[in-house]
Amino acid sequence: MTARQERLLLTLGSTVALGSAFVAVSSSASPRARLPPAWFPETLDTHLPVVPGTVWLYASWYLAPLLLQLLPRARFRRATIAATLALLVCVTGHLLFPISIARPAINPHGTISEAALALLYSVDPPVSLFPSFHAAIAAIVSWHAPATTRWGQALFNVWMLAICASCVLTRQHYVLDVIGGWIVGARASALSAVILGGDEELSIAPSARSPARGGLSPHLHSGMGGPQ
Repeated sequence: MTARQERLLLTLGSTVALGSAFVAVSSSASPRARLPPAWFPETLDTHLPVVPGTVWLYASWYLAPLLLQLLPRARFRRATIAATLALLVCVTGHLLFPISIARPAINPHGTISEAALALLYSVDPPVSLFPSFHAAIAAIVSWHAPATTRWGQALFNVWMLAICASCVLTRQHYVLDVIGGWIVGARASALSAVILGGDEELSIAPSARSPARGGLSPHLHSGMGGPQ
């Protein structure tokens, strides 16, 4: 089997598995889902606005993993294992902690962004929140980004972080969901490198490496540092 055939087969299989897993989890969690308990930190969420225009960033998440098709075989395998590990952790969290999120009323006949967000709300139940699988995959894509230049890596980093922000600004997730999901994705990436061996050298400067490898922010650094 060629590297291209392997990538396509693994991508197709993981897409089917992912879709099936989230339909099953949503069906199981929806009847039990409740708003977060009083101790759940959502103070920041209540002060953040809903920005319908960020729905397009949120939707771009579905395209981002396809870019992993450009990776060499070894790195693609590591990314696939990382995504599988992240899925297992996130699904477990969704089943054990079935919280929901209150969404605002969106006018489906308003702007195109409002219509898109209203459509998203209609097809995506407000469950399966903590940790955010969107953020986990964003971290994995940032870690394994097929970039060979400093500017290319920086673009991937900004894009993935913007997707994480959109999870909150579309009211699809709480801030804590996103932080937890990013940490899950970064740790899964580190573990996949251990399972399959070290990462091959990248032809980009160390300063351009992804925030999933430890460069996002000091208070998240301990949960995101990757292998050097």
